[in-house]
Amino acid sequence: MRVWLAFSLLCLAAISHAQTLTLYTYHEAEPFINEGQVGLSQHFVEHFNALNKNGLQLRLQPIQRPALNRKIAANDGVLLLWANALWFKKLNDQVTVSDVLFWDSDMLVSLAEKPLEYTGPQSLSGKTFTAPAGHVYYELDDLITAGKIKRISMPDYFSMLAELLSGKADAMMLTHSTLLFWQKNRPDVPPLYSSKQHYDEYSRHILATPPMAGYLPEINRVIAAMRHDQAWQQLLEQYGIFTLLDPFNLDIQELQKVQQSNL
Repeated sequence: MRVWLAFSLLCLAAISHAQTLTLYTYHEAEPFINEGQVGLSQHFVEHFNALNKNGLQLRLQPIQRPALNRKIAANDGVLLLWANALWFKKLNDQVTVSDVLFWDSDMLVSLAEKPLEYTGPQSLSGKTFTAPAGHVYYELDDLITAGKIKRISMPDYFSMLAELLSGKADAMMLTHSTLLFWQKNRPDVPPLYSSKQHYDEYSRHILATPPMAGYLPEINRVIAAMRHDQAWQQLLEQYGIFTLLDPFNLDIQELQKVQQSNL
C-alpha cells in the first residue's frame, strides 16, 4: 500500500511538472512581435521552455486587450507577458507579478533634425504629438482637453511615424524598447531624437491572477536562469535591448515609484 501511494505521488508530481500553461500577450508592436509574427515574445517562450524542459512549459497566446481585461476582472486563470501590476490593479487588485524581465519607459521621440525636449506636460503646450489609440496619459489629459496640446491617436507605431515624417506631429510617444529595436534593426527608420526626460518608467514582468500565482516561484527560478544564459543575452543584444536588463536610467525617486507600483 505504501509503495503504491509513493508511486502515485510521484506520478502526480511528474504530471504537475509537465504542465503546459497558456501565457497571454497583447503586445503587437516591435520588438515583441515582428514581421512574420515572430518576435521577442515567442523567443522568450522558446528560451523559457528550453531552460525548464523538465518542468513547467509555456504556450504563447495572443489576446486583444478588451478580452484580456474581462478575463482579469473575472479572476480567470491568467498569466500575462510583459505586464506591470499597476496597469491592471483597477480590474483586479489581487494580481501579482514575477521578478523583473526588463525595464522600459514611454518617451517622446521627434525627428533628429527637429528635436523636441520633454521636460514635463507644459513643454508640449502648442505642440502636436501622436500616440497609440487607447493608451492613456493622465499627466497630459488636462492640457489636451483644454486644447493646449493636440493628440493624434493612431493604430500602430508605423502609422505614428508617418504622422511625424509628414510634419503633422511634432513628436510621438514610443516605448524605449521599440526605439532601441528600430535603431538596431530598422535602417528604413530615419534618425530619431529621444528626449532625455522620459514620460514614464516601468518594469515589465509576467503578471498572474490569483488562480495562477502559485506558478510564480517556478517562473522566477527560470527568469533568474535566463539572466545568466548566454544565448538569451545574445538574443537581447540582437534585439537592441540588452541594456534594459537593469534600471540604469532611473534615479532613486523613479525607481521607488516603479517598485511601489508592483506591490
